[in-house]
Amino acid sequence: MGSRTTPPTAALVTGAASGIGRHCAEALAARGTRVAALDVDRARLHRVAETSPLITPFGCDASEEHQVRTAVEARRHGDASEAP
Repeated sequence: MGSRTTPPTAALVTGAASGIGRHCAEALAARGTRVAALDVDRARLHRVAETSPLITPFGCDASEEHQVRTAVEARRHGDASEAP
């Protein structure tokens, strides 16, 4: 008998514009998870966000704590317009 796990309801993915980060963002969204997708490459990040209404793009540098905090707070309040 296999175990069944429930996907998280929300996730933050860094490096979401390409590679493993993009794959993770898209895979989580496909399972019904709301994804805050972070990357410095805003153009590519917005193309990723177009793949699912559950992916919200935040153009920011994940190595800058204040930018990540701003993105998290904006996502928490449902306002992507406040993203850095």
